[in-house]
Amino acid sequence: MISTADILEYITQKVKAKFMRPCYFDESRDPIELPAFFARIEQTNFERDNHDFNNITDICYLTYRQKKIDIADQLDTYEIIKEMFYKGLEMEKGYVPVESISLSFTGEYNDIAQIEIRIEYTEENAEEDTSEVIENITVNKKYILKGEEI
Repeated sequence: MISTADILEYITQKVKAKFMRPCYFDESRDPIELPAFFARIEQTNFERDNHDFNNITDICYLTYRQKKIDIADQLDTYEIIKEMFYKGLEMEKGYVPVESISLSFTGEYNDIAQIEIRIEYTEENAEEDTSEVIENITVNKKYILKGEEI
């Protein structure tokens, strides 16, 4: 079973390797070296389809901060990340499809690029059914053993 933490780890490792820049987690207390990426992931939907499957939506946010704002570099970075992940995430634990990848800008002057990777997938419910199985029942004072009347 693939967890949200597995997805975040996979994306950050791929981004670090491709861009050769640090990738901090939003909760990170590390000294910040710019340019850098900041990553966080939110599970926006967890819906139990039936007893066997769960529908999950995760959104990974990659915020790209630079020492000096360069819009062309931000757009190039977005295109590279889009190319890296548009086919999905081919992880060791399995394949996870990517629904969409989009770019927006944040910050006081809307000059910090934020890339949103939306991931929607269905996973098998890992919870084991612990309900008791009835093997013998009495109906109208007749005893039935595994489907046969006695």
